[in-house]
Amino acid sequence: MRRALAAAAVLALALVGCTDDGQSPTSTTSSPPPTGHTSTTPTRTTTDPSDEPPVLPDAAKAQTTAGAKAFVAYYADVLNYAYLNLDPQAFATISSATCQVCRLLSRDVASLAREGGEQTGGRWKVIRAAPVGNFESSNLLLARIHISKGSVMESDSSPPTPIEASTVTDQFELTWDSGWRVKDIRAS
Repeated sequence: MRRALAAAAVLALALVGCTDDGQSPTSTTSSPPPTGHTSTTPTRTTTDPSDEPPVLPDAAKAQTTAGAKAFVAYYADVLNYAYLNLDPQAFATISSATCQVCRLLSRDVASLAREGGEQTGGRWKVIRAAPVGNFESSNLLLARIHISKGSVMESDSSPPTPIEASTVTDQFELTWDSGWRVKDIRAS
């Protein structure tokens, strides 16, 4: 049980901060579309993740504010893929070596995989991202994120711990090293 609570805390508290007003967000679809790109094909449900890791969209390859916004949406897609497919390596190419939160996420996913645990739902969807101050000098973005309802199990024999649906705001500190990388994520 302690492991499931830790995983839920990593996703729901340590990274994403507080909800705005305690109200559950409203959703216009039963399964939110992937962020960072548009598609005319149907999206999968939150409990049926794609077998393939998300592909970095062209928009996220630009060293611009718009590119950084697209990259943060892509990061959310990678986070969803990593947890729903138990792939801790998914964070490797999108995180800086100094990102402690990124390492924590990777370790959490690895622990879930090792213990036979799983996560269903709990998907992140970036609703909006905006620069903090002069982005060119700070590399800071505030991202408004919807987290869908879900659950996490610490092992194949543990009961599920719920992930409550919420909308949160996080601050992403990015760095450019032949492409965007997450340097830090802080609750805002």
